Amino acid sequence: MAWFTRLIGRLIAAAVVLAVAGSGPVVRAQDEEVEEARPANAAAVRIVTMNEANFEQWIFGNMGNMGAGSAGMVHNNLESRLELQVDEIERSCGLSAVQKKKLLVAGRGDIKRLFDRIAEVRKKFDKVKNQQNAFGMIWQDVQPLQTSVNAGLFGEDSIFAKALRTTLTPDQLARHEQAGRDRLLFLYWAKVDFVLEMLNRAVGFTTEQHQRLRKLLAEETRPPKRLGQNDYYAVLYQIGLIPEAKIRAILDDVQWRTLNRQLAQARGLGMWLKQNGFLPDEARKEMRLNGALR
Repeated sequence: MAWFTRLIGRLIAAAVVLAVAGSGPVVRAQDEEVEEARPANAAAVRIVTMNEANFEQWIFGNMGNMGAGSAGMVHNNLESRLELQVDEIERSCGLSAVQKKKLLVAGRGDIKRLFDRIAEVRKKFDKVKNQQNAFGMIWQDVQPLQTSVNAGLFGEDSIFAKALRTTLTPDQLARHEQAGRDRLLFLYWAKVDFVLEMLNRAVGFTTEQHQRLRKLLAEETRPPKRLGQNDYYAVLYQIGLIPEAKIRAILDDVQWRTLNRQLAQARGLGMWLKQNGFLPDEARKEMRLNGALR
């Protein structure tokens, strides 16, 4: 995992460089090395500061690209997501007006809890934002908030999820959970197809090989606890867990070596993918994709 730690370090360094006030060109950290400061020429050293827009972008990711003051827009975005989620539950199992109100109140409690946490970290940020070497210190507080936003506010440990379990009747809850499993299977299978298409570009499958690999993945892989921006590597990681003999029975030696290089990238991310919920847990072992085959 040493290479992954170095990658994260480079991404953090890139964020610090981009924190200089004013708009500048976007630096693609994955393609370029971040240049170290050159103390031999003091005039060439840039004094890096952190501003409000950077703070919100670190926490909110793409939603934070609206500039300073984007927190209000993000709050509205989360409110809209909550309403859409409640509407979806209403379609899947039916809700009374009282039940719907309880779920909305619970979800708004999660949103408030997030922004209360952000307010506390913002106080620390305001004290150190003009200190050149303070990024590492503030990042320890920013990173958990970033993880919460990326994971979604209404997961298993949220106020919303707890309210859902106590507000719905057993029959409603069963219908809602079944609808969730069906939706997850459908979305995950779309991810599997995407990964196979990307691998096809690198490896080159025949039509028969593609069909056999598709069937193998339906039998051997499972939906993760949640879907997100790391789905590509999550599917690759699961492919890497399939017994090698089963894959090599489909591919020739050259194809296998090419595929194995692709899988090696995902193997190094295994622990991180698991910790962040991008891999299946024990409860999903029996969620087979066979029914989703087209």
